[in-house]
Amino acid sequence: MIRTPAKALQAATKSLIDKLGVKVGQRVACMGHVDEALMAELARAQAQIATVLRGGPFDWIFLAVEKVADLARLGRAGAAIKPNGGVWVVFPKGLPDLKAEHLISAGKSCGLVDNKIARVSDRLTAMKFVVPLSRRK
Repeated sequence: MIRTPAKALQAATKSLIDKLGVKVGQRVACMGHVDEALMAELARAQAQIATVLRGGPFDWIFLAVEKVADLARLGRAGAAIKPNGGVWVVFPKGLPDLKAEHLISAGKSCGLVDNKIARVSDRLTAMKFVVPLSRRK
């Protein structure tokens, strides 16, 4: 696809929340030590933010991980989203012991599929996991 200069500028100026797909008023849960700047963006987007998984299902869950063992929480997060919701796994860039392959494998073992990656900051990246279309009701 060829982008016109106007479309390229529009894509470059999208806010982080737009890139992550969070809409005004959506229910969001944050697990782990989610980046403060990301939390502030979610608040500005008027998301309904929970820090525990009670009261689900949620439109989005942001799961902060720093090591492979933290991915054990992905199954619980995946079980707490709406069928058309998603889990964003937020992780530091450049960790030799935590690679995208680890996230993808953990997602598959929980019955989730990855379908997007986004830059959160200079230090953080996020990978989105969703329920496969064939399993949505």
